[in-house]
Amino acid sequence: MSSRAFARTLPRAPRAPAEPCFSSVVIASSCPLRGRAPRSERSLTKPSGLYSRPTRRYMQAGQAMRGEPMVSEVRYRLGSAALWLSVAVAAAGCATQASTQSGFLRDYSSLRPSSDGSDKMKARIALQAPEAAVLARYRGAYLDPVVITVSGLDAEQTTALAEVMNRSLAEEVGKTWPLVGSPGPGVLRVRTAVTGVTKANVALNVAMTAVATPLSNGGAAAEAEVVDGQTGRRVAALTWADEKRFSGQLGFYSETGHARDLLPEFAAEVGRIIAR
Repeated sequence: MSSRAFARTLPRAPRAPAEPCFSSVVIASSCPLRGRAPRSERSLTKPSGLYSRPTRRYMQAGQAMRGEPMVSEVRYRLGSAALWLSVAVAAAGCATQASTQSGFLRDYSSLRPSSDGSDKMKARIALQAPEAAVLARYRGAYLDPVVITVSGLDAEQTTALAEVMNRSLAEEVGKTWPLVGSPGPGVLRVRTAVTGVTKANVALNVAMTAVATPLSNGGAAAEAEVVDGQTGRRVAALTWADEKRFSGQLGFYSETGHARDLLPEFAAEVGRIIAR
């Protein structure tokens, strides 16, 4: 008997269990210690695209026999869950900011919509525009500090909104009118108020960012009245409301971020209607 044949008759020593291979993708052939993970773990942890088609079919058949969900089924379920979550949040998101009649203006009956409202992407504006002959009587404009009539805001949010509004009004009205320090004869007095704020749901937007995109938007509503600096007679007035939809990405992560971003647009509208 040869030595090789004789060696086959000897009892073999038991093999020591292989050390686990700590790899983010469990592939038995790539493990230096030849450790093999359970079949179900190999099939679910290694991307199916790395296997040949016959191997994937064999693995899926084995999973089906063991009653385990196949990789494609797991992906389908996860994709479906993400889709329905997005649809549910979309129904709650994309808020539309309503116009207000807060009582800040003395009268709302003379205001007329600036459009038919069919374009939902535009701000909703109702105004009483001044006549050019009336504006010709004035030489300057005085800006009252903005009034915030919205409840549910903390001191920091209120201050931030007021600062943005006051600064934006000075920039826009100052483009066509010299700004004066007090109301009086020949001076337009501009009164403004923030009358509505829709807050973004920051927690929901953070969660949705991991799945798709933030959807809970914010908005703002405001009113303005321009009167004679001496008599108080109304020269112009408007109500305005708008919201952010697909722009202002950083505003999705601040409750009043979108409202702050929108107020300069309101200030530009005020400056436009009284421009000379």
